[in-house]
Amino acid sequence: MRRRIGISLAIAALGAVLPLVPVLAGVSAPVIVLPIHGRIDDGMAHLVDRSVADAETEHATALVLDVDSRGGLSDAARAIRDRLVAAHVPVDAFVSGRAWDGGAVVALSATHVAMAPDASIASGAPLARSDSAVLRGALGAGEAVQQGIADEIAPQRAAALHDWGLDPAHVVTPDYTFGERIVRLAANPVVSGLLLALGFAGLLIEMQTLHLVAGNVGTAALGLFFGSHVYLWFVDEIVIGLALAGLAGVLLELHVLPGHGVAGGLGVLTLI
Repeated sequence: MRRRIGISLAIAALGAVLPLVPVLAGVSAPVIVLPIHGRIDDGMAHLVDRSVADAETEHATALVLDVDSRGGLSDAARAIRDRLVAAHVPVDAFVSGRAWDGGAVVALSATHVAMAPDASIASGAPLARSDSAVLRGALGAGEAVQQGIADEIAPQRAAALHDWGLDPAHVVTPDYTFGERIVRLAANPVVSGLLLALGFAGLLIEMQTLHLVAGNVGTAALGLFFGSHVYLWFVDEIVIGLALAGLAGVLLELHVLPGHGVAGGLGVLTLI
């Protein structure tokens, strides 16, 4: 019994000391810089969600948004904003280029906002900061500071980090995973529509020809469409079940009851 108590106390002491090792070793917590560059989409929202979780786990000093975006999907921009507002680490933003529409939504979720001298911020709808400053229309860096939309003008991101008391030497910049890059392509509204059209067309042609070529192409297109949404957790068990049931109906039509049309028609209807 004494031995067990001693082991338990040793484990508890080790758990208390381990978080202090980086501090004792003189290693600073990282500053995580999130690139909000280009089109805002669901893949970017996934990157932000993953990076915020990592920052919270690693007790990062701060999350810094490097914003240069003309916007994109409004739902993705709002999802990014909500995740950043709920983050348990400080969030700052440096607008290095454009922060337009969805880019402005993301930038204004930060506590501190700095802008490069030639940067701009714009929104077609009024956007409010937490201090009640309201963004209307398009503003240059100087105008944004005057109206309270931005806090300062910084010549570069390193200068903004210095002003916020952050160490530029410990910056970590997460990158998109291969899956997130595929998702950014597949979840694009144009590509997504093409995948659905190609998928259904391939299955319908396969039901007439039974050569497997069109069916394989259609199945691959639908698999990429549904797979990207599953990766982003944008579907639930019901949607996945309907997709599998629809594919099962089409396969039944192709290989078990060819020519009847009932199973295939129901399968395509279920997929739709």
